[in-house]
Amino acid sequence: MSIIRPNFRGKPAKRLVTQRDRVKIKRLGANLDRVLRRCTPKIPKARRKIAVGIAEAAMLRHLQGYFEIYPGNEEMAEWGDCDERTVRRHMHAYHNWGFVVSLDDKKGGYQTTNCYQINLDVIIKVAITCGGNPSMKLVREIRDYIPGK
Repeated sequence: MSIIRPNFRGKPAKRLVTQRDRVKIKRLGANLDRVLRRCTPKIPKARRKIAVGIAEAAMLRHLQGYFEIYPGNEEMAEWGDCDERTVRRHMHAYHNWGFVVSLDDKKGGYQTTNCYQINLDVIIKVAITCGGNPSMKLVREIRDYIPGK
């Protein structure tokens, strides 16, 4: 059962995320981590954990009606048990994969973007290409969270 929050600003109402939704997304994240662990060549543990954290955050935000996420490097470093420099390196790899798209790209200075649009379909393709062999059930469940599908 969906709970809809009233919105009086003329914007579409957003769905509140239930505890059941959070548990389901955590389970999907654990399954996705298992699939990415089977990939050959091996995906480094920090890169795998950050990708799973990004995917979970994107699925939660999508349930709320949003299509972007705002994780900072510190938060992603916690997800991957690594330092912020490693996070920047992994984010560069995600950009190359097409998994992450920067929305607010600030040029120059120390300000960098923390607004991303996530393409969950790409992480499935990476898992298939690298031999992770995701189950069709997992693919269907992840695709249920893809905006526009």
